[in-house]
Amino acid sequence: MLHQIRLISSCGGLLAVVIALAVIVFGTDRLSEEVSERLSIPSEYAAALVSGSLVFAFAAPVAALVAQWQENRRLALRFGHFARHDSSTGLLNREGFTDALDALVCGDFLHRNGIGVVHVEMIGIQLVNDAYGHEAGDAVLQTVARDLAGVAGPGALLGRLAGAEFVVAFPIEKRHSKGYAQRHAHETGERLLAAIARPRVIDAHEFELSANMGVCAGPEGGETAAALLKNTHLALTAAKGAGPGAIRFFDRALETLVGERRAIERRVREAVATRSFELHFQPLYSNRERKLVGYEALLRLPSGGEGFISPAVFVPIAEELGLISKIGDWVIRSACAFAAEWPGDYSVAVNLSPAQFRDGSVSRVVREALAETGLAPRRLELEITEGLLMNDTQAVLNELNMLKELGVSIVMDDFGTGYSSLSYLWKFPFDKIKIDRSFMRGLDEKDSLVGDILLAIVSLSRSLHLRVTAEGVETQAQSEFLRELACDEVQGFLLGRPMPMTDVAASFQREEISRADRERHALGGMAH
Repeated sequence: MLHQIRLISSCGGLLAVVIALAVIVFGTDRLSEEVSERLSIPSEYAAALVSGSLVFAFAAPVAALVAQWQENRRLALRFGHFARHDSSTGLLNREGFTDALDALVCGDFLHRNGIGVVHVEMIGIQLVNDAYGHEAGDAVLQTVARDLAGVAGPGALLGRLAGAEFVVAFPIEKRHSKGYAQRHAHETGERLLAAIARPRVIDAHEFELSANMGVCAGPEGGETAAALLKNTHLALTAAKGAGPGAIRFFDRALETLVGERRAIERRVREAVATRSFELHFQPLYSNRERKLVGYEALLRLPSGGEGFISPAVFVPIAEELGLISKIGDWVIRSACAFAAEWPGDYSVAVNLSPAQFRDGSVSRVVREALAETGLAPRRLELEITEGLLMNDTQAVLNELNMLKELGVSIVMDDFGTGYSSLSYLWKFPFDKIKIDRSFMRGLDEKDSLVGDILLAIVSLSRSLHLRVTAEGVETQAQSEFLRELACDEVQGFLLGRPMPMTDVAASFQREEISRADRERHALGGMAH
């Protein structure tokens, strides 16, 4: 009888007879249950089939309903997979990973084994997307997913939580030595970081990536998926505060540190909304005459109490929050407005973030600021670092060329700290380079190689018709060495610290007095 039921969709004219006999022998309710179970169709379809309300007149439609249900079931399984997996890498998505991790740690698993969880946030994917498109970015992420799986090994869970965020969970066999689970999890994180850092070639383009990682080990770091993921995210937040390539292991003290970071995030958002940032200005002097030539505008964030939050702390946070472009635009407009009020021909230098070039609006903002304030373009210097030039994109070059057409100066900041600075000097239209302050510390340490490098930098700049500024000058010995090298400009605490706008006017008065003294000495020398 049940064999006949399994063939019900293909029985044709025998369908009514079979069901009628079955109803007599088994009864309607019992047979409905059997049909529903055997054919994997809803109970209401099975009841209608058995009762005969559909069978005698609509045998073919019933078979079609069964076929449609089975197709719907297949599609549901397929879309259920997509609902729990990332379409680009094939890894579990956030929901799928959380459920799988919960299933892994349920029962007495964590009493018999440990578990390590690593939260990874990639650095550099956005640059790939901007330079070569999202298809290239997805291709890079796919290679990263394969590398993570290779390091994590069999039995590990892998997921992609968001655009550039991955998570890896792996069981850890419990050992008798104290802290084994923590060491094992941290060592795995280091291997994952090394795998990510390997060069990647996509469509003939080579990419170098980095990452930050937060690491947690259960059961000490959490006994549920939610707790483990929360604590690895806390560790990741701490790692991001330490700079690219950092790994941090979760401990309870991180909760305090992350709380402090959240407070800074709120302060940054508030300052953007209320425009409560401040600009301080550090003077630049000509090296030969010790004459004031301009100022560098430096961004300051009031802490809300006394003092300021360090730019090294709040600028990376502003970049992560996606607010650095708004802040940068404010700095450009404000610096130009202040400088337009200065007497004389003093220049003002403004630092630009790579993020400000991503939407292609830098040249527009500068053009508008110059027009609104009336500042002569030759008095504005825009400082960029190698981070902007790591991907040699035509879009960046176009922006720099448009800025040059406006008549402003382009300066490479922190020169000498990157591995390929020299190649940028002929690829991009620079007017000046600023030697990184680390070389000044090397001079104090009596490192003869530093002196040779500085001589080579100045000589190279001369041949390329570039001006040279040395920053971080803090001692008279450093100043005298740079004067012997004929370095064009100097900047540092020896000559002047950053000052608020209210103190800049006084510095102009001091400069006028100094200029008058220089002229009297020059006249006196001529008289003799």
